[in-house]
Amino acid sequence: MSVVFRRFDCRDVSLDERGPYARAQRTGARYVLELDPDRLLYPFRQECGLDQPTDAEGNPVRAYPNWESMGMGGHICGHYLSALAQFWSATGRSEFRDRADYVVRELERCQQARADGYVGGIPGSDRLFSRLRGNDVQAQSFDLDGSWVPLYNLHKLFAGLLDCWQAFAPDAPVIAQTARRVVTRLADWWCALSDNMTDESFAMMLRCEFGGMNESFAELYRLTGDERYLAQAQRFCQSELFDRLAAGEDCLTGLHANTQIPKVLGYERLAQATGDSRYDRAVNTFWDSVVSHRSVSIGAHSVAEHFHPTDDFSSMITSRQGVETCNSYNMSKLAERLFLRTGAMRYLDFYERVLENHILSSVGTSERGFVYFTPMRPRHYRVYSSAQESFWCCVGSGLENHARYGRLIYAKAAPAQGVSETAAPALAVNLFIPSSVRWCEAGVDIRQSYAPGAGRLNEGTLTLTATRGDGSNNADSTREIRLYVRHPWWAEDVEYTFDGGDGRMISDNAVPGYDCLQVRWSGTMTVHIRHTVKVTMEPLPDGSAWVSILRGPVVMAQRNGDIDLQGLRGDDSRAGHIASGPLMPMSDLPIVQGYEVNGDTGRFDGTVDVTVTVPDMHDAGPDCMHGDARENDERELTHRVTLVPFADIEASRYTIYLPWAQHDDTRQIRAHLRDIDAQEASSDMRVCDEVRCGEQQSEVDHGYCAAGDEQGYADDTHYRVAHRHGWFSYQIKDWERSGDRLIVALLADDEQHPYQLLVGDTRLTKRAVRRREGALLLDEYPVPRGSLGVGDDMASCVKISADGTSDSPRVAAVRLMRS
Repeated sequence: MSVVFRRFDCRDVSLDERGPYARAQRTGARYVLELDPDRLLYPFRQECGLDQPTDAEGNPVRAYPNWESMGMGGHICGHYLSALAQFWSATGRSEFRDRADYVVRELERCQQARADGYVGGIPGSDRLFSRLRGNDVQAQSFDLDGSWVPLYNLHKLFAGLLDCWQAFAPDAPVIAQTARRVVTRLADWWCALSDNMTDESFAMMLRCEFGGMNESFAELYRLTGDERYLAQAQRFCQSELFDRLAAGEDCLTGLHANTQIPKVLGYERLAQATGDSRYDRAVNTFWDSVVSHRSVSIGAHSVAEHFHPTDDFSSMITSRQGVETCNSYNMSKLAERLFLRTGAMRYLDFYERVLENHILSSVGTSERGFVYFTPMRPRHYRVYSSAQESFWCCVGSGLENHARYGRLIYAKAAPAQGVSETAAPALAVNLFIPSSVRWCEAGVDIRQSYAPGAGRLNEGTLTLTATRGDGSNNADSTREIRLYVRHPWWAEDVEYTFDGGDGRMISDNAVPGYDCLQVRWSGTMTVHIRHTVKVTMEPLPDGSAWVSILRGPVVMAQRNGDIDLQGLRGDDSRAGHIASGPLMPMSDLPIVQGYEVNGDTGRFDGTVDVTVTVPDMHDAGPDCMHGDARENDERELTHRVTLVPFADIEASRYTIYLPWAQHDDTRQIRAHLRDIDAQEASSDMRVCDEVRCGEQQSEVDHGYCAAGDEQGYADDTHYRVAHRHGWFSYQIKDWERSGDRLIVALLADDEQHPYQLLVGDTRLTKRAVRRREGALLLDEYPVPRGSLGVGDDMASCVKISADGTSDSPRVAAVRLMRS
């Protein structure tokens, strides 16, 4: 017997109101409803020439700030539509339906104000798309003919309209039909524009981040059967990435991470649409690289939004810009699809890992905001968005994330063709999340409880109730079903007991990774589940001496207090999503000793204890701030530290990865931690501002402008180069008015390439020193202390240009330093 899984509709699954997932979902729902639809629609009305409505005081509605007014107008509205559709499915609340109805009708009105079928909030869209239509294409990773990732922006609208089309079709067909009209007209407009583009121009265009445009057109093809949409989906499969992944090549190092994942979601859709095995091979290569070699214990990946080398996670441990929520949002979608297609446990294991540890923790239920970066740096913290000020990409995905918890908790397991129709109906329990499911076809309701017990025990129940067609209890009716209860990798032992009916475990190889329970009852019965969970130690994938500790699937962390949480609530500044407070020193971090982790605490709170050593600070002296050990102090004291589930920590510093003396090498590890502190004290702690050239968000945050330049990646380093008559510039800030040196970091191989450096209109000609640091040359220019970062924008323009005889050197970074 073989079994095929089908997901339950979210409207049939409810979260237990007392549980953490329901709390997170309520917070997400409240955030969505706090947004003003008219302010989200502002850029759409502006681009089509419609008047803006007035607010309650009679003033014209204003655009939202932050990214919505910095060149990416309209990107949040697409996510907003998706969130409305998903929260409607998850909760059935009319507020979500009514807002979706209003927004799709207004989008259709904007579309009708034009004659060509386009609708969007992209600033200057007429100019941009006229240039594309005329094959006048200039593209870099985040800039397309002077526009900030416009196709990425457009994809959000496609996705939101497609979600509304499908989610509202059963109960609100008028909304679904309006969304269908708008998205198909928009798609037809794009097809007509695309027909005018040469293959060379189209390929050039795809150098700029385009989101999941291939996924949206593949979905349109599935829904309509229109071959034009399939052709567009295939044309959007950027050969530069696709061909290498399909050939089995891991080519991800240095790439902007979340630029790639939506493309791979498109490959997965095209694999189903075409049956072409190359799409599956590309998906599998990508999955193996990201999940097996680039992800940390919470299931997430990337540093400062980019893939780092698989054999060097050092930046993951030291950076304040850790793993990104958008990446996990998209990877969880990919995992869900691959699990439902294949039934392979590795996809569900990953889905559980990233859901329970990263996505659940990415919303502050007290702070009422969404998280962009989750640093793995010990003792750092996270920033939470503000609903009326912060409009980052991770706010967009955050609007959706917390409506999606019910998607994979349960699945209908339908017998394949050839199996008797009289066979007992079957249901799979995939995730152990307090919830309930209404299984109408079988006349059964199931309520699940699940929580930590004493020590390493987790205990739960499945309460089965026979129901009538109207959902009421049917105590006189007998039910017989098969329950496929997942046997998770993290369970050392599993026990089942049955109350109120007949139940037994049977041998069934139809669904590997599950325990098959045959149950028969009248009215109500209960299945008791008892897991003895493993407590595991998981090092970083590069094998370095850092370890994360898990209790079952739950990543544990040390809570480190709420000191100096600068910028805890994000504002409307470009870099407001980065936790800019002080980096805590590492030299006095607890070091885990060997394999001494104790989950058998006897406590009922799901915590674990770990044996660590810390430096003896006795007589360390008054200059040892933050517990910083003296350089020659080799004495270590043994302690036990209690770790709590990471998802329980909010608005606090925390530590997920601890240094690990796996081989009785505590002294060497302590010395390495001191080296990190020393290096940071001599550089990072004296940086007033820094641009990492060629990295998307760093450059956008610093007002990148240019002509005749190019970005690139070589020797594990991003760079930007000005061609012979080209230039590029950034806005550099100095909040404390303490900077007195500009540092230009060049690739060392370009030592002979001249360049010009200007601050405002003043050319800096006096270079104080040039020194080598690894593969880079550091050029140091003295500037008057506090002279940068002045004026109304509190920023100064720093410009690098070629000298007209050759290309400039490849520039990796521009830093303003204090002495």
